[in-house]
Amino acid sequence: MAMRWIHDFSEGTDNALAAAISSAKQGRLTDIAHLRSLAWGTLQYARISVHPPPIGQFGVPEYGELVGAKYANETDKFVGTILAKTLCHLAPTTITSMTIGTQDSGPVIPLVEKLDPVPIPPRTEGPHAIVLVIGIVAAAAAAIHLISKGAAVLNNELMRMEETQRLIARQAVAVQTVKGHAEREDKLGKTIPWNDVELQLIDSVRQTQVEHEEKMDTKFPSPFDGAFNLDQLAKDAKEGFNSILPLVGLGVVFLVAK
Repeated sequence: MAMRWIHDFSEGTDNALAAAISSAKQGRLTDIAHLRSLAWGTLQYARISVHPPPIGQFGVPEYGELVGAKYANETDKFVGTILAKTLCHLAPTTITSMTIGTQDSGPVIPLVEKLDPVPIPPRTEGPHAIVLVIGIVAAAAAAIHLISKGAAVLNNELMRMEETQRLIARQAVAVQTVKGHAEREDKLGKTIPWNDVELQLIDSVRQTQVEHEEKMDTKFPSPFDGAFNLDQLAKDAKEGFNSILPLVGLGVVFLVAK
């Protein structure tokens, strides 16, 4: 058995993500379509790429595989880890088996797990896109669990917490920031260094994750194997280091003393 979520973007992924980011920046999502788009956008840009993952056996891009060793450098891994970890904060789960389908803001449709391949909704005209998320790593499993709750998740106790709303708002800015960086890399055809402003925006998500863990009095799991060690980073920060800057050109993250 596996965890699988297939989502149908009737207006395409770019339009859906833009609407989700605009809404999420306010901190409180009111449309389940926006939460679904932000979850997908997180998995897309945690890869630090504008290109979707390869087409899988079901004929659509298959998300869910994130591996620390595949990042171009430590700074990319730092960024990808932070984006992906937010999903673990939004939906901690121990569920190991689930197959669901959704379209835009429509209801969650349980799919028969024994069906192979997963039923794919028919395509329509326009910028239509269908993606499949497989719960290979903790972040992807968390995304599927989050989506499985349907629209009711928007009003649960976790989502109403001030720290959660701040995390969502900063996540939206971070996803937009990484998307822009990945687009510039794609245009230039090469890896480019992260600038200070980009890293500060992304690190604000990490700082909010720390606050969220303290409020929840729990430690959320690493989002994938080989992820950047954010726990050590937080420990170092408490011992007198408070900012993160890239060594330009080498893609290495350094802590700078107060």
